[in-house]
Amino acid sequence: WQETRIALFRQSLDSRTAFNHLRDKQARVFFGNGWLDKSVSNLFKENIARFPLLVTKDITEDSLEAMERGEAPALRALRIHNGTVYNWNRPCYGRADNIPHLRIENRYVPAGPTTKDEIANYAFWVGLMNGMPADKEDFFQKEPFDYAKENFYRAAMTGLQSVFNWFGKAFNARDLILDELLPMAEAGLQKAEVAEEDIREYLGVFEKRIQKGITGAQWQLNNFRALRKSYGQDAGLKILTKGMYELQQGTDALHDWPDLLPQQYHRIPEARHQVSQIMNTDLFTVTEEESVDLVQSLMDWHSIRHLPVENDAGDLVGLVTSRQLKESDNLPECCIGDIMIQELITIPRDCSIKEGVAMMKHHDISCLPIIRDGKLTGMVTDTDFRSLGFW
Repeated sequence: WQETRIALFRQSLDSRTAFNHLRDKQARVFFGNGWLDKSVSNLFKENIARFPLLVTKDITEDSLEAMERGEAPALRALRIHNGTVYNWNRPCYGRADNIPHLRIENRYVPAGPTTKDEIANYAFWVGLMNGMPADKEDFFQKEPFDYAKENFYRAAMTGLQSVFNWFGKAFNARDLILDELLPMAEAGLQKAEVAEEDIREYLGVFEKRIQKGITGAQWQLNNFRALRKSYGQDAGLKILTKGMYELQQGTDALHDWPDLLPQQYHRIPEARHQVSQIMNTDLFTVTEEESVDLVQSLMDWHSIRHLPVENDAGDLVGLVTSRQLKESDNLPECCIGDIMIQELITIPRDCSIKEGVAMMKHHDISCLPIIRDGKLTGMVTDTDFRSLGFW
């Protein structure tokens, strides 16, 4: 997804069982179920009705008695329960200096990645909220709520490649933003009496980003994919984080960032080179009961020289090499557990690359499984070391 926060948050807090899915039971992280056309208390009531308590606490205050005394009630029980339900427009009750207030949490304004980009995102959103044309103010009476929900998830999944349903017409994201939404946002900021130079600067940042066809999410994905291909996942993430941090210290907004991080950002201090930065995590494995014939075929199909063997608990228990199979005769009817290498030389994730190379040369082996708590997390080979200039 372009916006991973939405999918990951929903997955991590999904307390439903498989049976609940059959009943369309609502997840605790959700977009919403319909337009709000009555009191905001309906949202609190629906959440109380749908979701059981996860956290409790002794409540001593009587809210009705507090109101009779002319005080704003704390509504602690309501707030605790509301804190365990995560809709993307979440109503929140609060109290400060005996003054009650209601706010709406909007968690969908995307991050920068620069301060200027973040202010541009916020200016665009505020302008839209303040600049809705009179002929669209009753949209919730004309448009199905599902259109908004579908548009929301399309944007989260595919970003600027999305096609939206906009009052019954299909618009790609670029045309919708440039032709419909930016003029609306500009009118809204003018209505709020924002200085013209600020409107031009921040909506201009937003417009240039759209014209270039880039978002913070897409920029990260483009760079991560290129870095992962050259350096592996772990090192790629470190280089990406370092590069973003350094670019953020400048004055350029996202649309002026290089499409791919220049080589100057790719250097990681030698003292911090670890095998986890270059290890391969996309591994094929087999169990001890697999036939030698099948294992041989797997290694031939995917040009694999080393194949880890795991038991039913997922523990690494052995290793098979292509050299070992070629040197053995009359094995097709055996199980791989009968011939696998059981005395393995393994290393932890934080082992330095220098130590890994030395260990491989000392033991005259061509691969090192990388282990954490007895589980295989990755593999590094002599080819990996050589291709990246560490051999």
